[in-house]
Amino acid sequence: MDSIKKAIKVLEKDRINNIGIINFIENNSILNIYIKGKSVLVRGISDNKWIYISCKDKDELNVLKNDLKNDDKYFAAIDEWMMPILTEEKEIIWDLKTLQFYLPDDIEILPNKYKNVKLTKEDAPVVFNNSTYQEYISEEYVKEQIQKGISAGIYEDNKLVSWAITQDDGAIGFLHTLKDYRKKGYAKSVTISIIEKLRNTGKLPFAYVEETNKESINILLKLGFKQNKSVHWFQVK
Repeated sequence: MDSIKKAIKVLEKDRINNIGIINFIENNSILNIYIKGKSVLVRGISDNKWIYISCKDKDELNVLKNDLKNDDKYFAAIDEWMMPILTEEKEIIWDLKTLQFYLPDDIEILPNKYKNVKLTKEDAPVVFNNSTYQEYISEEYVKEQIQKGISAGIYEDNKLVSWAITQDDGAIGFLHTLKDYRKKGYAKSVTISIIEKLRNTGKLPFAYVEETNKESINILLKLGFKQNKSVHWFQVK
């Protein structure tokens, strides 16, 4: 699609802010793309039909808003300043606010301390059952991301005890270590493994983390990640 090529060209001019949208376009089925000036609206299918928007201009955002349809319900990684405009006269069903972190290209990562393995679809129930975001995702989504994306896990006592998986937009996510296996550096290790794999494919490592998740934020900061912006994931009625 010519519109995809045009959108990628526009989005790559601000790689850090748009890395999630670029990855979503590349990783998922895209329904359509609307470009206005330097702004881009993307509709694509993952676990839901998601709307991604890249914009820095209020006037252009209002033009993009006019393109929204009644069945456009799910919005991903929306910059905080856009929220009042996009949700005006809309009832919000849920709203998840996160901070975006990214790892600059010049930050070196130390060698991994532990052996990591790629997850399999059989690991999906464990990952899903230990997720704090079960109201937003499904076990089927986890299984799909294990199969499509990048993953890393550590096994101990013949069971999966720590893991991370990239989301449908390439963000590092699902980071978790079972309670009895913490304080060993496992979470840092699986994160390093994901970083290495992302960099080997030419991708910029990044993640979305809730502000209250201090443990994950500390891991990212210690590895050299930089905080970029606040974004919202939300559903409207």
